Amino acid sequence: TNNLASNNSESGFIFSLGYDDHIFLNNSAINNMYGVYVLGANSAISGVTARNNSVAGFYLEGELNKISNNIISNNQEYGIFVDASYGDIAIDGEIEFNNFISNNVISGGNYGVYVSPGSSEINISYNNISGSFWDGIHVESGSLNIVSDNIINNSAVSGIYLNVESSSIIQNNIAVNNSVGLQVVSLGADSSISGNNFSNNIIYSVNLSSDSCDI
Repeated sequence: TNNLASNNSESGFIFSLGYDDHIFLNNSAINNMYGVYVLGANSAISGVTARNNSVAGFYLEGELNKISNNIISNNQEYGIFVDASYGDIAIDGEIEFNNFISNNVISGGNYGVYVSPGSSEINISYNNISGSFWDGIHVESGSLNIVSDNIINNSAVSGIYLNVESSSIIQNNIAVNNSVGLQVVSLGADSSISGNNFSNNIIYSVNLSSDSCDI
């Protein structure tokens, strides 16, 4: 706890491969390439200030990680980047999401949260995302993703952008003052959009080009 990693040519903090069970609290990552780079699993990371990193505040390539209650600002490309995470695990009869991203305050950068192709079972909930130069939340592929209870505002392109395969739930989000509130390229089968507030967006509240979801 209470460490500062700054001005490194690559990562401020890195968690290597393996099931590591890290608990990482109240640290700062400033002016690196990546603020926090997670290759391992079962990490709980909270209370981190990640700002002014040249690629990403957080870069996740592991699984079963919980990224919560962090302040992530002015990272050039991504606030949080999720790379090729997939597979879930059942605990006490319930699904434990592959990566859980919640209660973070994210501002600036091209994307607030970016989920790359090949990632599934990602839960993005209760985040406050503002001022993205492209999209607040961008989910590029995969299935069984949940995007819920987020507040996204002042994104230059989309508050939420979705191009996913199936079984995704988009609910109870507030996306206001973006160019487009919700951009859906594809959701696939068994997906739903409900209980959201898309208002005061400049071009569209919802731009839906998928014909295989409920709204």
